Amino acid sequence: MKLSELSAGIASGYFTKAVQFLATVGIVPFLLRDDVLGLDRYGAAFTLLGIVSVLSLLTSGLRMSFDRSIAHEIGSDGESVGEFVGCGTKILLGSGLLFAVIVLCLGSILLDVVGLNGTPDEQAALNWASLLVVAENGLYLARAPLLTRGDVLFVNFAGMAEVVLRTASMVFCFVNYDATLASYFSIQAFWTVARQLALFVRVVRKFPRDVRGSIRAPLTRASSSLSYSTPVLATEGASFMVRRAPVLVASYFLGAKEAGLVAIVVNTIQNYILQILFAVAQPLAIPLAARIDLSKLSSHRRRLIWDVEALYCACVILFTAQIALWLPEIVLLWLGPEY
Repeated sequence: MKLSELSAGIASGYFTKAVQFLATVGIVPFLLRDDVLGLDRYGAAFTLLGIVSVLSLLTSGLRMSFDRSIAHEIGSDGESVGEFVGCGTKILLGSGLLFAVIVLCLGSILLDVVGLNGTPDEQAALNWASLLVVAENGLYLARAPLLTRGDVLFVNFAGMAEVVLRTASMVFCFVNYDATLASYFSIQAFWTVARQLALFVRVVRKFPRDVRGSIRAPLTRASSSLSYSTPVLATEGASFMVRRAPVLVASYFLGAKEAGLVAIVVNTIQNYILQILFAVAQPLAIPLAARIDLSKLSSHRRRLIWDVEALYCACVILFTAQIALWLPEIVLLWLGPEY
């Protein structure tokens, strides 16, 4: 990745994330209207998302590990990139489909565990939510070669197009037709699949070498990535407990309305903050770091890396502190006094 590509990627990343942020912030008050989803069903939606997010938790280590392996391979000779993309996609997609089958078979039990009523709409929504996470995780590796080779602009604008089109679809459908949980998740699933397929088509057309041999790639090729993924999974498990578990607990003990309030805090608002702080930097960090050997850098360059990280952490702390200070006023303007 050239410096010019990195700079363009960061600039486009902040632009596209700003557009995505405005689209997602703007639709939340619309979804919370009583004639759309309302607070109860908004909470139910995030409760369902908490159930299917278990798949994202279980595959988080694998996704980051394969990102690293693909970037490292591209940084060397690049001959085995297709094998890593192929075996990784087989593992992620296979585990996702297995998870979807389990959810399909145990749907009513899972809904009962988290305190939902198990209505036909909730059953259908759970199935659509399962498809959503299968597409998100199973086709995840399409973006790894693109980011590593510097095609960051396409990845960023594909993500922006997905969010904008998804938001527009929801507004159109929910204004003209009855809003349901099933339709909410089906719209999300459709545009997620469209974005992931667009990334795969981009790789095939622009970097065909990176998918060469992917179909025939043996699963044994993933052994190093599998072993590396374990500590990442442990870290992501703690993150999952912070982001998803509170909504599930609130739904079971307090009800859908209270789960909706918890979802606004620990999912909606927290996700927006994470999007602003990390969504641009994180996708670029793994491909870049995988191609840097710290032992071969001079002490000056190593110190420069630590200084940049320290500056970034200081900015995160200052920004987060200001958000915490002004959040009551922000919510008042955004959602109204009842929240």
